[in-house]
Amino acid sequence: MTEQTESDTTELAEVIDINGAASRASSTAPEHADLLDRMDSLVSVATAVLAQPDEELTFERVVGLALMAVEGCDVATVTMRTEGAEPQTPASTDDSGRRADLYQYELEQGPCLDTVDIGRSYVANDLESETRWPAWAPRAVSLGFRSIMSVRLATPTSTSAALNLYSKRRNAFDAEDVGIAHMYGAQASMALSAAHRIDNLRTALDTRHTIGVAQGMLMARFGLDADRAFEVLRRFSQENNLKLREVARGIAQGGYPGLDVR
Repeated sequence: MTEQTESDTTELAEVIDINGAASRASSTAPEHADLLDRMDSLVSVATAVLAQPDEELTFERVVGLALMAVEGCDVATVTMRTEGAEPQTPASTDDSGRRADLYQYELEQGPCLDTVDIGRSYVANDLESETRWPAWAPRAVSLGFRSIMSVRLATPTSTSAALNLYSKRRNAFDAEDVGIAHMYGAQASMALSAAHRIDNLRTALDTRHTIGVAQGMLMARFGLDADRAFEVLRRFSQENNLKLREVARGIAQGGYPGLDVR
């Protein structure tokens, strides 16, 4: 590893909260060639993540490939919290990881929650002696985990997310692993953002199609023109506090037989 690379990974270790203190990493650096191999592997993994266009499947791909991207990771999950809502785990590679996340939500403490709420990354390399989350750490240990790294994912302003990497070994993550995890997290964030935009576009297209079908049915049934049919949909939506696409879907499925078109 070059001197510059060692400096960069050490600085990164000082930025995050490793075992409760911004201390310098003391692990032995691997050979330069090994680092290059890991970086090449990361590029391949990131490319696979970016290739998935479906948001739900992208979450599954993100956690699944995290096991390949970060050495020492045995189980990966994603924590998400939307403003005003409870946190949730949309994807996990193993039920034990989902349970570890749920313990945090129930106890209202843990690295995943701190990452999404505070906006920084956390590493705990000995959960048996961990004191930052005194109620949660023993629960994680009971599930077989000894180390965890939670990395913040870039998300829209109304949503916070973290990639959580669990390990069954003590001292599973060194500064280099932290750097790899952050780079992978950046690629995962891009993939999730792209998938979210695609899903929104699909929803918009589906909604537009459904509204068009409902308009056509009203035009055929009551002899209305397109503008008048849309106005009927809009008024019914407002008067009944329903979303326009819900009204359109109901009409397309034969509902609202007594609809007032005057």
